[in-house]
Amino acid sequence: MRKFVCAAAFVLIAAGTAGCLAARQEIDPAMIPASDARSVIAATVLAADPDGAVNEIYETLGNSPSLTEITGETIEEVFGITLQEANSFVAFTSDARNGLCDVAIIEPAPDKAGDVREALNQYSDRRAASFKNYDILGAFAIASGSLVYSQGDYIIMLMLPDNDAAMDIIDRYIPK
Repeated sequence: MRKFVCAAAFVLIAAGTAGCLAARQEIDPAMIPASDARSVIAATVLAADPDGAVNEIYETLGNSPSLTEITGETIEEVFGITLQEANSFVAFTSDARNGLCDVAIIEPAPDKAGDVREALNQYSDRRAASFKNYDILGAFAIASGSLVYSQGDYIIMLMLPDNDAAMDIIDRYIPK
């Protein structure tokens, strides 16, 4: 009987210890491959948050850019996009003296995606040309390397020192 009680106690202690160890075992996010992490994050994005994406992009910049917010009154003047061509947008341009970092996330009106994309490409070309002979803090290379692409319902323009990092941020905020 004594052997039975000791064996039962041992089993209970071992089970309790294993449960505690299992409960304490955590997954180290650094151990998840980046490609797997991106696919998990991308799969969980259900609703677009362009404002959140732009805010995080600017928070991650190492400098304090001098930004100008694009409004309904200025979108046509700056980008050549009318309010009839855009259902919604969040966009900022920057003063290159503090580092070039323009971003636009535009939800085009139906059948206007091509027009919005073309307008953003033309803006990028104009911006690069403006720095060709007067390069400030690498602004010519940044403007020349700008990206204009579609993601989900949006046309996105990135004119940043690190467009790849910004694309990773956008993936967390804009469904594909």
